[in-house]
Amino acid sequence: MYANFKKKFKDDTIRGKLWKAARSTKVEDFQTYMAEIKELNENAWKWLNGISPSQWSKSFFSIHTKCDMTLNNLCEIVNEDKEVLEARSSLIYSLLEMLHIKIMNRRASRRADLKRWYQDIGPKISEVLDMEAKKSGNFVVHWGGQGHYQVSINQTSIATVNLRGKYCTCRKWSLIGIPCQHAIAAIYSEHEDPMKYVDICYHKESQMKCYGDVMYGINMEKYWTKTGRPPLVPLRIVKQPGRPKKLRIREIGEIPPSQRKFKLVHKSYTCSSCKQEGHNYKSCSKRAELVAIINKKKATQTTQSSRSHLSPNEGSNAPEKEHGEDDDAEVRNQDFLTEMIHQIATQNEAMLSILKTYKELAVKKKKKTQ
Repeated sequence: MYANFKKKFKDDTIRGKLWKAARSTKVEDFQTYMAEIKELNENAWKWLNGISPSQWSKSFFSIHTKCDMTLNNLCEIVNEDKEVLEARSSLIYSLLEMLHIKIMNRRASRRADLKRWYQDIGPKISEVLDMEAKKSGNFVVHWGGQGHYQVSINQTSIATVNLRGKYCTCRKWSLIGIPCQHAIAAIYSEHEDPMKYVDICYHKESQMKCYGDVMYGINMEKYWTKTGRPPLVPLRIVKQPGRPKKLRIREIGEIPPSQRKFKLVHKSYTCSSCKQEGHNYKSCSKRAELVAIINKKKATQTTQSSRSHLSPNEGSNAPEKEHGEDDDAEVRNQDFLTEMIHQIATQNEAMLSILKTYKELAVKKKKKTQ
């Protein structure tokens, strides 16, 4: 519908009002946006009135389906699937077999995911519930009795909630079955868990009923049961001119997936070298200076560590000291050599006395034996 609408009406303001009317959940808001479209372009208003609002506006959707989707994203997911695109060019038996395997694997993976749920509802529904809960912090709730509440902000009433009937006047709770921000504010005033008010279709038990049945595999063709009926005659194929088309016909202005570019949005860059914002390490203008400083520090540390491991004898081959340093190192080397000589002399005297004593004992022992 929107593709046909934007072909006739190019004004972006009218398109914006159309999306607001489509996303509005209350009939009064829908009528307000439609009146604004009529003021901007009466032909666009007439064109939209020719289509039933139950087909494109949330305010007229049925509350039984628990779905508020206004786009055909579910169909687009299938159309863009690689396996489905490959199956389109196959024979009918191969096409059905590929689709059968895909659906069988999908159902099995869904059952496995359901077993990993740690609570009664799934993680995606929990995220939606948490987002609505964050929006309910600024509301003031007034209790009317028997489950009826009035939700206000700045002394202005926004919506009324009926917890027993699971209904809010904004209709979001009724449309999708997940409590809206107004309902969560009322639930919190009762000191209850909003998860208890989620519709039963999102519960683990209901999901298991959907995916619990097993889709069995198909045996080889020669083992199929014989029906006794005549075989199906294939259709007569008439070769069309040109190359057969595999991709669907895209609407005007739609970009193919291969040409879509997604921009990455970054708030700020911080350089790991100079710690300044606006650039990274590779594009840093001070990178060369920083590298030179780091290399100089590393060289200095290496020289100092090599000097500390040199012995006093090897120290004579060390490079000359820079101007301005003390000559205490040379004095320390001389003292060290003197101390070593003294220790060697002392050790030699001790060894000589031991040898002398051993010699005397040997002479005494020899005399006794004689």
